[in-house]
Amino acid sequence: MGGMIADIMNQSMQRSQQRYPSATPPPPEFVSAMTSFMTGAVWVGALFGFAICLVAIVGALNRWTWIYYAVMVLLGLGILGLPINAINVVRGSNALAYGVALPAWINEIGLLSGIVGGALAIAMLYALVKRGPWGVTRQLPAG
Repeated sequence: MGGMIADIMNQSMQRSQQRYPSATPPPPEFVSAMTSFMTGAVWVGALFGFAICLVAIVGALNRWTWIYYAVMVLLGLGILGLPINAINVVRGSNALAYGVALPAWINEIGLLSGIVGGALAIAMLYALVKRGPWGVTRQLPAG
């Protein structure tokens, strides 16, 4: 990601210099500083995602009910990104909209993960209605 981030920063600086030629250019170490910052931000995001996955795994092993609902909702929220990812996959590059061309596989991965996450959320909702959270059989009240 470091090379792509540096390319994005260079493209952004070139565009701003073309739009505002009288502005003073940023110092030469600006690109390396921003690349380092963004690389750190990507690592922090990865660690945060890993922590969420770890909590979900521990909660699943302990059969915490609130984790069941949280995972179901988070997987269901992935459905919201499906239309945008489908449009981006069909349309192709979004370089004209954002000025930066991201790899095409990013949209394809987003579309695929949204479909899989949505299917899992629907399956979890169906299992919740039929058997309760974590597939626990419901017991009829005594009486």
